[in-house]
Amino acid sequence: MGLVMKQSEKLEIAAIAIKVLPPLIRAKGHYKKATATTPGHWGLFMGQGLQLGLSDDVLLSPAFEALSSLLDVWGDKGKVFSASWMPSRPWIPPRIVKCTSGPWQSLLDQAEASVPRMPGK
Repeated sequence: MGLVMKQSEKLEIAAIAIKVLPPLIRAKGHYKKATATTPGHWGLFMGQGLQLGLSDDVLLSPAFEALSSLLDVWGDKGKVFSASWMPSRPWIPPRIVKCTSGPWQSLLDQAEASVPRMPGK
């Protein structure tokens, strides 16, 4: 059993994942068109048994004021991270469905290191 994370830790991990993983998934992954039962989505198989999934422009509920993006990370033993957010409403925190600590987080460090930095930041 892993350590129990504080909500602030989960939000920090989600912010990094939302920043760095979607560009990686779109650049290196494959796209599957929407069907009657699933939205169009990107998938990317990584080393170490990791699989990444990304869906954009999903209406999670008629009550929501905007479309959402969904990001999922699966490991060998199941889903290790899952979050949704509304890109057009960046002031609304992401909805974190699952966030577990583990080796998958090294993927965030690698992806974050590859994101170009603005000079002076």
